Amino acid sequence: MTKTKIELINEYLEKIGTLKDKAKQLQLKTITEARADYNEIKLNRLLSGEGKSIEREQVRQFYAETFLKGMQDINAEYERYIKFLKQMSQEVVAAPNVYSGTDAQKALFESSLRDVQTRVMLHHKQDEAVKLIEDFVRKQDDAYFAQQVTQEFPSLVSSLASTTDAALKQRLTYAYKTAQKNSVTEEKLAAQKALELSDQPDFVLTVSDAPSFVNLRSVLGRQAAQSANEPSVHLERMALGKESKEHYEYGEFEQPTFNEGQ
Repeated sequence: MTKTKIELINEYLEKIGTLKDKAKQLQLKTITEARADYNEIKLNRLLSGEGKSIEREQVRQFYAETFLKGMQDINAEYERYIKFLKQMSQEVVAAPNVYSGTDAQKALFESSLRDVQTRVMLHHKQDEAVKLIEDFVRKQDDAYFAQQVTQEFPSLVSSLASTTDAALKQRLTYAYKTAQKNSVTEEKLAAQKALELSDQPDFVLTVSDAPSFVNLRSVLGRQAAQSANEPSVHLERMALGKESKEHYEYGEFEQPTFNEGQ
């Protein structure tokens, strides 16, 4: 059975959430395994101090590359789902509401709309004409009819457009916003929330002042940890042998700690 657009949106949101969990699991796995390897080197009595430094740097490079490649794959998948999510959400938000009532109900609404338009245009008191509009808008709790009101609003208020009364303009503005609000279906509301997420597409695993960053830095070094959210650039530097050695010599970044509970 073909999935609806809102079902696809929910599916993309679920996949995005899964990817975030996957990234956190990768981070935890990296920290745990790297610390175990560092500890093994530390306890190896067959290695000299220089030998331990060489071994530790090899471990750091291995886990930095492995972690960043894993994050690169996660980022690529994340961006793909964000793209799908944005496209689908825009389609749902932009689509006209579908009418699901009877022909008689639709005909009654259209007749009422024409009646209000005529009465507003002919009314000699602007404040009472505005009240006619307010009352009509308030009655339209069906999303389809509310959308029709928003589309017809310019013609509905055309005879009042020249008013200089600020209070009347404010009331008309509120009536219009009410019609807009009532025209939003549950599906469109969900799509709008998803669209807000897709407009902020950057994948953020950790930030520089978070404990997760401190732990990651302790096993990968500062630059690799800072590249967790944007791994591609650092992987390219590693491939070209352009790592900043003054920052990546083991001992130039914080030593991993092995206290219980870490």
